[in-house]
Amino acid sequence: MKTYLHDFLSLLFPALCCVCSEPLAGNETLLCTGCRLALPLTGTWLEADNMVSRKLQGRVPIASAQGLLTFTKGGMVQHLLHLLKYRGREEVGQWLGRLAGQLLLEAPLATQVQGLVPVPVDEARRRQRGYNQCEAVARGLAEVLPAPALPDALRKERPTDSQTHKSRLQRLQNVQEVYVVNRRELIAGQTLLLVDDVITTGATLEACTQALLAAGSGPVHILTLATAE
Repeated sequence: MKTYLHDFLSLLFPALCCVCSEPLAGNETLLCTGCRLALPLTGTWLEADNMVSRKLQGRVPIASAQGLLTFTKGGMVQHLLHLLKYRGREEVGQWLGRLAGQLLLEAPLATQVQGLVPVPVDEARRRQRGYNQCEAVARGLAEVLPAPALPDALRKERPTDSQTHKSRLQRLQNVQEVYVVNRRELIAGQTLLLVDDVITTGATLEACTQALLAAGSGPVHILTLATAE
């Protein structure tokens, strides 16, 4: 009975692609096949020297860095991140996390990582949004990769000003001593994948990586959903 009701309601109110708003087919989730194939994948997980690793080169000793998608202003990726961060669409983060996990299975990183650490948000932002978007991504990754999400590993001590219009130095100063390890036993000696939604100057990822390494973690790899060219 529930199946028939679900099918009937689906006919009346079909699920729509969150990018193009076209009805989804029965085997599609969130994105239609056309929009899924149009995602601007970077391929950075298959090359050590890439646009993400170069942003952090010489600043912090990361094991590797990769970004899933290329960000362009007004483009598909910006729309997806807007849904995730400002429209309450937590499931977008989980979907993108699963996609990232499936792609990472092509790389050695998939079997090396022992824990998935989302970049934390402060408590006020979590209450406002209802969730941490990076945790949603980490949970999606954990559905595919043989490593657990560790949402309690890091915490953000206090809110920070918007990074949008700051210089690289100002961004770094803005996040210094803000990110701290919350539970050392979760990360001690572990090879970690630090998960963020988007990289701009890399100041937040730099601060989080420094905190993890100082607390005794093993090698830290980085994954961001999006990166600007």
